[in-house]
Amino acid sequence: MIPLTRPELLRMLRAFVLPRPVTDPEHILRWSRWRQRHQFRAAACHRRWNEVTAAS
Repeated sequence: MIPLTRPELLRMLRAFVLPRPVTDPEHILRWSRWRQRHQFRAAACHRRWNEVTAAS
C-alpha cells in the first residue's frame, strides 16, 4: 500500500477526530447576532481610531 496522502489524512481527521459542526438553528442565530454586534463595534472603534490619528 502507498502512504496516506495529505488530503486523505485530513479527510480522516475530519471524520474521526474533529467534532461535527453545530447545526442547531438557535446556535446559528445566536452566532449571527454576535457577529453582527462584533462587526458594529469593530467599525465604530475603527472610525474612532481614524479620527484620533487624523487629528494628530
